[in-house]
Amino acid sequence: MGRRENAVAAGTQQSEALALWLRAQRERRGVTYAAMAKLTDHEFTASALSRGANGKVPSRRLVLAYATACEADTREAIRLWKAARRAEEERRRRAGISPEFRDLAVSLRSVMTHPDLIFSFAKLHDVMVWLRSRSATAFVDEFPPRLAVVGLTDVDEK
Repeated sequence: MGRRENAVAAGTQQSEALALWLRAQRERRGVTYAAMAKLTDHEFTASALSRGANGKVPSRRLVLAYATACEADTREAIRLWKAARRAEEERRRRAGISPEFRDLAVSLRSVMTHPDLIFSFAKLHDVMVWLRSRSATAFVDEFPPRLAVVGLTDVDEK
């Protein structure tokens, strides 16, 4: 199957779990990265697929293509990817905050995402990015009708 892969260099346990799971699926299927690239109709190169299992959190599309090429459970792949994304975001967030302010930052984050405090598109964007990093997808139902403050009165009307 080609040369041995490098060790997984993950920043979190979840991203390591994702990388090891992806590698295990490829080994189980017995395919090379070049063969996987062909199986994905060259949506990703062999090199990109290899980098996808190195420990850094890859894109959702790459994880889905990887799992599909290995005939693996795509729901499990996405579950692992979401966990890795959340853990990576939290790691980045904590890296920029000194330990004595971590609890304060968590409480401020919940206060700053309160709908009554969203007065601009920029703030709405920030909250949506934060929600997406938390769940890996943004759900409209998490936004209450109070978004009329920024001019978004009824999403269904559009």
